[in-house]
Amino acid sequence: MSDDPGIAFAIVDPVLHALAELGYDADEHRHAVAGAAMVGGSRVDALLDLAAAELADSTLALSLAPRIPIGRLGDLDYALCTSSTLRDGLGRLERFYGVLTQRVKLSLVESPPQAALRLRRREGITHSRHWIEFSFAMIAERIRQILARDVQFREVTFRHAAPPSRSAYDAFFGTTVRFGAAEDRMGFASPVDAAVVARKFAGIGGAGFGLRHSIAQLFDGAYQVAHGRTGGIELHGGGGGGKIHVRRGYAWRRRKLILDAAGACRAGHAGQGQIHMPDRCGVHGRTR
Repeated sequence: MSDDPGIAFAIVDPVLHALAELGYDADEHRHAVAGAAMVGGSRVDALLDLAAAELADSTLALSLAPRIPIGRLGDLDYALCTSSTLRDGLGRLERFYGVLTQRVKLSLVESPPQAALRLRRREGITHSRHWIEFSFAMIAERIRQILARDVQFREVTFRHAAPPSRSAYDAFFGTTVRFGAAEDRMGFASPVDAAVVARKFAGIGGAGFGLRHSIAQLFDGAYQVAHGRTGGIELHGGGGGGKIHVRRGYAWRRRKLILDAAGACRAGHAGQGQIHMPDRCGVHGRTR
């Protein structure tokens, strides 16, 4: 683990774009972190603290979340959008949250009929409150999108002290948000077994996102993501079946797909950025 636990560039980059939309000049930060798999925590904390001060926006996290379109957060969006129920999506998010950040751990805590998401901060390091608030704001935003309704939350609590104004938080989450609490927690007002309505979005995250979805379907939805030193990703199929390597920009680094979970088929390749599965696999993928 790094001495400066960070946040994945896949998360930082869309945040930089959203900051630019708000009028903050993020070019210097973007050039400084481009190509990094993880961006150091001290840098990302300073980024949001400086942006909040320059924009005079003490509720910066609430301003950022609605400006990041669905699909831009990569694996976070994938985990939620391709699940059949909210519980399944949150369970996936819990398992793979460590790919997104080294600074906090996310857990889904259920005590039927109630459920909550809990963030456990890594001890021994400082945490900008804006990133903590952004975590819950972004997840809340995505939940409302995939369920296609205005979800209200039973409780939202943060460990840090209250900002100058709380009213924006209460309005965003639909409940009275408490600060200075014992833990960072977001509780649901209803059971999390609701069906995901918006499971397919046109052009979500670009063609590469659709390709990952197709491959994951082949492997019954089981996958892991590992970011290599080249900035690429690896998708590993469940049950020991299948692996595909893709470099940044979704151009192939190694065009291969090993046996699927049933051992039934292999992928061939036909030109740059394409794979063609045998018909019996029922899967087709293409990158740009």
